[in-house]
Amino acid sequence: YVVMRHGYNLDGDSILFDTPQYEDVILPACLFQDSLFTIPAKFVDGDIRLIPYFSSSTGSQSTATEDYPTTFDKAALDITNTATKLSRFTFAASGGGTTTITMPTSTSKVYSRIVNKEVSVEPGDDVTGTLTYTGSMHAYLYVDYNQDGAFNASLNADGTPTYAGELVSYTYCNGHNSLGQVASEGVAISSLPTFSIPSLLPTGVYRARLKVDWDSTEPGGSATIGEKGGYIVDFPLNVHNPNHEFRTYISNGSVNDGSSTTSTEGLGTTVPAFTLLRLRMTPATDDYTADSITIRHGHLDRPQYIHGNRQWGEYTRKYLRNFSIPKDSVNGDMILSADFVPSDDAEYKLVFSDEFDSIDGSMPDATKWVRCNRLSSAWNRFLSQTDQEHALTGFIEDGKFVARCLPNPYQATDNVEMISGGIMTSGLFNFTYGKLEARILTNPYSGNFPAFWMMPQDNSAGWPYAGEIDIWEQIDAEDTSWHTIHSRWANDTGSGSLCQGQSDNPTKSGSNSGTTAGNYHTFGLEWTETKLVWYVDGTQVFSYAKLEDNAEALELGQWPFDKPFYIILNQSVGNGSWASSPSTTHTYETLFDWVRVYQKDTSSGISSSLSATSSIDVTTSRGTIRVVAERTTPVTIADISGRVIFSQKLQGNRYFRVPTGVYIVNSKKVLVP
Repeated sequence: YVVMRHGYNLDGDSILFDTPQYEDVILPACLFQDSLFTIPAKFVDGDIRLIPYFSSSTGSQSTATEDYPTTFDKAALDITNTATKLSRFTFAASGGGTTTITMPTSTSKVYSRIVNKEVSVEPGDDVTGTLTYTGSMHAYLYVDYNQDGAFNASLNADGTPTYAGELVSYTYCNGHNSLGQVASEGVAISSLPTFSIPSLLPTGVYRARLKVDWDSTEPGGSATIGEKGGYIVDFPLNVHNPNHEFRTYISNGSVNDGSSTTSTEGLGTTVPAFTLLRLRMTPATDDYTADSITIRHGHLDRPQYIHGNRQWGEYTRKYLRNFSIPKDSVNGDMILSADFVPSDDAEYKLVFSDEFDSIDGSMPDATKWVRCNRLSSAWNRFLSQTDQEHALTGFIEDGKFVARCLPNPYQATDNVEMISGGIMTSGLFNFTYGKLEARILTNPYSGNFPAFWMMPQDNSAGWPYAGEIDIWEQIDAEDTSWHTIHSRWANDTGSGSLCQGQSDNPTKSGSNSGTTAGNYHTFGLEWTETKLVWYVDGTQVFSYAKLEDNAEALELGQWPFDKPFYIILNQSVGNGSWASSPSTTHTYETLFDWVRVYQKDTSSGISSSLSATSSIDVTTSRGTIRVVAERTTPVTIADISGRVIFSQKLQGNRYFRVPTGVYIVNSKKVLVP
């Protein structure tokens, strides 16, 4: 082992004027993988002194082999115990929880190797073992901490395990147990003394061995172990973190939280260890499908096997829209992948995409994106202007476009307090009608104001006359996504005297309060000649229809959404008018995983994806029912007692003020809070 002293005044008192000066940390030999150890940054807080302690190897150190050592033929599985029986054993870890392994046969063999059940522990855990065993013997537990294919059973003079020892717990040796306590020989065993997993032990799957024997600390047992009624059981010990990284690689679709069929909870970047994971697959459109889903799980940054210990596994399952990943598969980092492909007669085809898969630190693809320009609006007032600033505010990392707004380190030459990142497809790609999606994670914080949105390529009419479509915005630390249009009608006329207070004046903005900030979400928009429909994680959350039957509204700019628009991705900060003013010491960050655009006919635009007999959209909020009809459609609203509140043809967007309760809208039951 190595003693590492870190801090200050290393040769003096460890506490000076009631203030700690340094700390001593024991680094067991098992932490030195291939004779190397990386000192964690938290210990580099002052001076460092390392003092190594070496000991000579003894007969207790077995030769490293691909298999693990015993002193009997492990293939002799006809040796069984009849007088005694080991039925099961359980390990309770302070962080990793409780794991029980049941012996695979009713009459246990002398040697068993368990491969389908991992004991779960976390670095630094205190672990206690219990056994269900008939008979009077001793129990010994080994862990191959240094992954060398052998067990080192070295002990201190007082019988306790050495820092380099891999015999971590035992009930009896020379009158003591592994805690140094006096122990009786040959008594019924039901538990193992508590032991600790080294707090700095690298995560991974280690080989553990439970041996039931008569006063023998040798890891291989003895030639007569079977005759004595003893056992040797090898099993995997999974040393893992409390939470594991979760990645998805889904083409032409997304994976979302599956706790319900309409959940917009989103997915985090990590998942808790050994918990059931419910997921929902969402293809780009219903005419895309996948044959299978591939799940890779475990410790993915190393070889699949180390001395026969499987570090990670992979399996493929049949594609289902809603499915669960079992707890035993959530045993390390996880990658979920699926390829959605369009059917031969699929209406929508992919016409633009960026998966942001270039090398870390590179800039966005210049054939697809240009930088947004700094102007005087809230969202663009801090946009970066130089290559130095662009490198800080918008770059590729880990397969994502990272957009940031941060304190400006170049104020000497650029007199703004913050700089922010934004990119757009203006002049490179624009389109009229289609379906577009992006997978996004933003870090919530007061002043946060990121967006995924579109502006018209021809903006000669000016804002808001030329139009704006905000697919997604989020402000501050709110668990709410916003979905908005801007136009002359919505921003000026629609809120003026002509239609003020009228029930058929369509609101320009919708929100979804179930969009958990800090998780990944897939935000989508379907845009046709007569309707805009917004989605969060595959669930429709808002819609806005063209007022085809209202010539005056159209004349006054109610629907400027019939010409090419381009895409914008940006991280900005508020100015206090909606999103709060920013903290000028905080770095705001949003991750854009991918962006995709689909169209029906790329040569001549696309036709409406919704037929003339399309159903109405019905949403509710406090005291309100909102009905959106793309085409002229009969609409009937009745309360639960059958009293008709409204019954006539409707086209466009209409609000109805109603008391709290249950209502029937065209045979659909809705709840008004």
